[in-house]
This record gives sequence, structure tokens and C-alpha cells, in this order.
Amino acid sequence: PTKEGTGKKESAYCVILPLRCILLRNKNPEAFVRFTQLEDHLNERMNTPLYRILSANLLTFIKTIMGFSEWSDDEVLRVAARLDTNTFEVRQTTARQKLRAIYTNAAMISHDCVSNARHTFDDQLQILFIAKQKIAKGEIIATSYTQPLKSTLMRRQHLSQAKCFECTCARCKDPEELGTFAGAILCSR
Repeated sequence: PTKEGTGKKESAYCVILPLRCILLRNKNPEAFVRFTQLEDHLNERMNTPLYRILSANLLTFIKTIMGFSEWSDDEVLRVAARLDTNTFEVRQTTARQKLRAIYTNAAMISHDCVSNARHTFDDQLQILFIAKQKIAKGEIIATSYTQPLKSTLMRRQHLSQAKCFECTCARCKDPEELGTFAGAILCSR
């Protein structure tokens, strides 16, 4: 959504999902407890430029404008950090805008740059995981948290910034990227 005539996004929209999560504490305590058990990586995010801005804007909105003064700064920022760590971007042909959603069980699925599963969404916005190959009983189901067509450098940078971990999968360890040479420079001659 944009401000009429300006083309700028409404800054208030970035607080709606954190606000909904905060409201869960009273509306659906069981769902809120499941949400609080998700990883947040707040310590790694705290001194980034994004979190300095988020800290000022989100805290002011939640605590002052919305009146949730009983929430500590740390609690509010942990909500935002959990969302940044665990949400899925919902891509659907019927959706007109970008959607972010939290699926607490799906957030537990492992990452691998050469995943054995992928996710999609149905018409009711339920997340579905589809095996890309045969997965043996007891084998870890893994999906990619990043774009697989990007080079190792780009994937690792995204995972470090967005998900706060260093990927050590077989593809990231291999300088030839499992024979794909995705980050290689082509000779111009």
C-alpha cells in the first residue's frame, strides 16, 4: 500500500505483524507461547542499522502510540527478531501484495543450499512441503532459506544477515559449488 500520490510505502505497515504477535499473548496464550519458543537472534541483530531504526520506530509505536507500556524494549524487539528469523514470504499468484506469515512448525525445518524439499502455499495460505527427491525414513528434511540460483558468496551473505548463521552445507564448502560454478567469472575470450 502506498500513500496517495506519493508512491512511498506507509511506514506503519511494518508494525502490524509485530503488533498482532503482541496481541496473541492475551488473545491466544498457547499460540503466543509457541511463538516465544522460536529463535530470535536478537543479540546478533541489535547493533545493525536496521535494528537501530526499528528500535526507534517500533518501540515508539508499540509502547507509546498503542499503549503497550508494560512490554519491555527487549520483549518488543524479540518479537520483531523472531519474525525476521522465522517468517515465510508467501508467494501466490492470487496475492496482490507481499505477505509474511509465521508457521511455527515449518520454522523448525532445516536449511540446506541443496535441499530435498520445497515449500508452497495453498489457497487457504497453508504451507505445504513437497519432496524434490526420495527422502529416506529418518533423513533430515531440508529446504533452502535462500535463493539457490545465487552464488555461494551471495547465499552465505543473505543467510548471515537475514537468518544469522553461517551455512556449512556441502555446496557452500565446495569452491566449485558442486560443479555449478554459480559464482565463477566467465572468460571473455
